[in-house]
Amino acid sequence: MSTRRLLLDMPPPPSGRLVLTGEHAHYLCRVLRLRAGDRFMAAFGAAGEATATIVEVDGERVLAEVGELGPVAREAGVAVTLLVGVPKGHKLDLVVGKATELGVRAIIPVYCLRSVPRHDPARLAGRLERWRRIARSAATQSGRTEPPAIEEPASLTDVLRLSRSHDVAVAFAWEGEGMSVVSLAEALRGAPRRVALLVGPEGGLAPEELHAAVDAGWRLVSLGPRTLRCETAAVAASTLALYLLGELG
Repeated sequence: MSTRRLLLDMPPPPSGRLVLTGEHAHYLCRVLRLRAGDRFMAAFGAAGEATATIVEVDGERVLAEVGELGPVAREAGVAVTLLVGVPKGHKLDLVVGKATELGVRAIIPVYCLRSVPRHDPARLAGRLERWRRIARSAATQSGRTEPPAIEEPASLTDVLRLSRSHDVAVAFAWEGEGMSVVSLAEALRGAPRRVALLVGPEGGLAPEELHAAVDAGWRLVSLGPRTLRCETAAVAASTLALYLLGELG
């Protein structure tokens, strides 16, 4: 697949002439280093995508001629929401990028008992913008028609209510001693169309959080006997779920 692809948050131009400025023009001219006469794939979300030919580059403004629009079908048919206990540092950056490539529909950071960082409200907008840029870049690279929704961090109490709006809601238990834990394959039986996956931060979900999840209708699932880093668990959970749901070939 060509890397000369631009994911656009706009409808296709009715005139066939596409004018790009700002971040989009910068990406074409400075990152991809395209010039007049070069082509790229213009993706217009669910509306489809088309080959575009650059007609003119004027500073930070790009004029392109858009060809015939064609449909694409690269989004997962199952809506998977990934909920990740907020980890330290920039680990969530990796999770957002990889989960986007895999086809996750939405990502929600979650403040858990073992989440060390608590984002300063004054800086949260910047972190959200960073995660959304990462998701858009990963969506462009992987050929998706739209990036996943990156929602504001929420409390565990709030996200546990998502079991009501999803066909299946599973929490990955690292400390499930004495509790009923099933395989992910068993939890995903029945061809669900909306699935929520909850992975804890460093140290996993605390026992009281697991009990609260069960009481809220979540099923506990194990990822095996080895202890995984939170970012590894989040990517592994997304991969396994999408594979079992038939979305990875």
